[in-house]
Amino acid sequence: MLTSAERVCLLENRLFRGFLPAELDGLLESLSARAVSLPGNCVLWSMGDRVERAGIVLSGRVEAWRYTADGQACLSAVHEAGGLFGDVLMSARTVGSPVELRTARQSRVLFLSLDALLQCCARDGGQKCTRLLSNLLEEISEKYWAQEKRVRLHYKLDELDGWNIWRISFPWEGKKETRPRTLSLHLRESPVHIPGPEFTPEKAGDSITFTLPGAQQTYTLTALALHTEELPLFGETVYTTELAYDIAPEPPGGSVTLRDFAEAIRVSPQGDFSGCAFGVIGGADGPVALAMGRDIACSQVRREKERRVTWTLMFRKKRKECLQIMLLGEKEDKKQ
Repeated sequence: MLTSAERVCLLENRLFRGFLPAELDGLLESLSARAVSLPGNCVLWSMGDRVERAGIVLSGRVEAWRYTADGQACLSAVHEAGGLFGDVLMSARTVGSPVELRTARQSRVLFLSLDALLQCCARDGGQKCTRLLSNLLEEISEKYWAQEKRVRLHYKLDELDGWNIWRISFPWEGKKETRPRTLSLHLRESPVHIPGPEFTPEKAGDSITFTLPGAQQTYTLTALALHTEELPLFGETVYTTELAYDIAPEPPGGSVTLRDFAEAIRVSPQGDFSGCAFGVIGGADGPVALAMGRDIACSQVRREKERRVTWTLMFRKKRKECLQIMLLGEKEDKKQ
């Protein structure tokens, strides 16, 4: 049985926003909600536990604690009267809790079940259910962005840069947990593709000189052969140009390729297709292949047989060195 103060507390919570006081009892009954009185220092769930229920603090105080690798306890979050906890973990279902949750003093908590909420929606699927789910999603979304903001402020991340933040867990092998002596983070940048000069060869022997980004070594790319290949495609005849070339001296493997940026043609094949765009299939750098010890680049397909193809040199480059950061053990950054 809820007191009048507890009912006010619930109606002020975002989860029940938009509901009238007269609707509250029926809604809580549909959700199989249960109010529980708990003593101080009562553990609601431990780290790693799967959470099946969310809770709203009606009175008292509930705290979330994390434990570091050396066993030190760190206060992660505090929930006082009106605070909603466990909603994100309840919705995730298969994710273990990253924190231990316990009462800081004698408290009253209203527990809610996601399964009961879904069953309620399946039974009536009405406006009340839609409103409740909408409120739950808003709460989870706000917590997500609040956490993202805390991470940015804590690690002093520039908002003008792009950041991808992961939380990764590694299960222990075997039954006995082993405390690691060292833990390091390795940051490796994937190479990016940088457009270089353009090259429009007309015959074998034509060449172009270039340098790799940030380097002084001069390279020469020489056209060895130009060949127009005829391809049948859905009753049409289309063409592609194959360019066999050589680069001297030989650059680092995979650092230079050629790409034709011409627009892919559109054809209307017979059948149920309204239209498709076609280009020569290649790797991440575009239409390119390797055959018989020579580099061979293929242009985009086209309808006209004769066309001068302008090739763009593409440079594959890592802009930053790999970085090793010691998280546990030696406090020293090492460049590889």
